[in-house]
Amino acid sequence: MKVVSIILSILMILCGFACMFTPVATFLAMGYFFAIMFFVYGLMGIIRAFTKKDMSTIQIVISVLALIVGIIAIVKPGSTLAMDAVILGLIAAGFLIEGGARIVTGWKVKGVNKNWIWIFLIGILGVVLGGYMLVHPAVAAVTAGFLIGFSFLQTGFNMLALALSMNKDDK
Repeated sequence: MKVVSIILSILMILCGFACMFTPVATFLAMGYFFAIMFFVYGLMGIIRAFTKKDMSTIQIVISVLALIVGIIAIVKPGSTLAMDAVILGLIAAGFLIEGGARIVTGWKVKGVNKNWIWIFLIGILGVVLGGYMLVHPAVAAVTAGFLIGFSFLQTGFNMLALALSMNKDDK
């Protein structure tokens, strides 16, 4: 088991570096990942609807819609680009919302926390970055690619540390 864990962790680390060296290609692959995810989610929801009778009508409708979106995105060329555009908007909106929340939090703890200015300034930076991502979506695409790569690296190094800490008995 230890050897397999080490091999998998090294593959995760290599994958992370590959994603970070090609962040735009990584981002563009996200559309296909989400298409497959919608397809599988919809299919599993429909199977669950026929095997278990405890699903509500709205759950069945959502499952059917997810399956349709997944099929369209997989079959129709260019539709994954629409998913990528939605992802870009969500990333930018996430930065805007997070930044706004930090601004409000920083302002509320002004008298209580002596480091309130840093919370406030990071919030302003988040709002500016989110707005910039809305105006220049390529920045969001590169950022998403780097974040995915960083996530792979972090997971790979965590897995490697765990694998190296295993006992010799855990082959």
